[in-house]
Amino acid sequence: MIEIQKVEDLTAVDRAELGSTILQNFLHFMPFNTRLTQLLLLRGARDGRLVGLAPVVRLPKRPVTQALRPQLRRWLEPWLGIISRKTTYLLDTAFLAFEYCDPFFVCQPADLPEFRAALVRYLQKLPDADAVWISSPDRSWSGNEIAGSPHLEELGFHSFAMLPSAQITWPGSNDWEKFLATQSKKRRRNSKIDDDVFTQGGGRLEYLTSPFSASHTDRMQLCLRSSEKKSPIHVPYNDVLIGNGFRSQPQTAWCAWNSDRLAGFMSFIRNGQTLLQCHGGFDYSVSKPIRAYPRLIDAATKFAIETGCERLSLGPLNNEAKRRAATGLMPMRVYLWNRRRMDAIVVRRFLAQQFQVYAGR
Repeated sequence: MIEIQKVEDLTAVDRAELGSTILQNFLHFMPFNTRLTQLLLLRGARDGRLVGLAPVVRLPKRPVTQALRPQLRRWLEPWLGIISRKTTYLLDTAFLAFEYCDPFFVCQPADLPEFRAALVRYLQKLPDADAVWISSPDRSWSGNEIAGSPHLEELGFHSFAMLPSAQITWPGSNDWEKFLATQSKKRRRNSKIDDDVFTQGGGRLEYLTSPFSASHTDRMQLCLRSSEKKSPIHVPYNDVLIGNGFRSQPQTAWCAWNSDRLAGFMSFIRNGQTLLQCHGGFDYSVSKPIRAYPRLIDAATKFAIETGCERLSLGPLNNEAKRRAATGLMPMRVYLWNRRRMDAIVVRRFLAQQFQVYAGR
């Protein structure tokens, strides 16, 4: 039997077993918890020995309509009122630099189904848990991987597709020009146009390694807030993800400048042979005229190739620049448990569609 308990940090033994770059990224943000967003690390053990770890985000008493577009939220909230405020336990990869992975870490792969089931039952028994949300690669979790492992449906979950993960790979290419030669004529033309517009518009690129200067960090956070306002979906944990924890987060960044103004940036964490985009923000008044976004994606791709990576992850497919650049879209799925049936109906009817398809907005 696997027992679950909350821990504040990893022991030296646990770190040796399951320590990783992306899990360390989650641990970095834990001291920056706020009243509205609380990061928890749950440990599963059998007879005292580590089986697995799960990074969890607790979102207390948030309106279920919070992730909706503003116009739909304004219409629904007067009808739902205070009953819409729910506490959700979220297992997601946002604090894992959007790696394309399950939000569970196990010492032995064969233990994953049992650990997942034990963790889910632990969360469902918490008296304040109104919902449990798990985002994961779409790998048909509903099947029984081992005998005795329950289907998620048997644990009360329903599921829906969400925005896929945008990836760029370059099999057989060891430099930027060789990779570009494998792409379509349209992709090559777009890259040249983006580069020309960027250069002729006075744009310049800058590569940074953390810790960033206070001046850089201040400007980056302004870009993050600008992008947050433009997003059609409200991100409920941004108070931690792009707050004070961002300022000291270990990461690298490519910045695009338009004269003396920061047009935008993308920052990254390397996890093995993958370069993971963990943040991105833009000042659209100066980034769009010089096409800063696609220029940054190309710069990051070239850098990843030249530094021996095998893959660049751009995170969820939520804009046109990612769609144009991606060589592959990896399917993602949400598995959701709601304590109350009416909550599940609201999610299916109004919320699920917001996360399923990038529609060019």
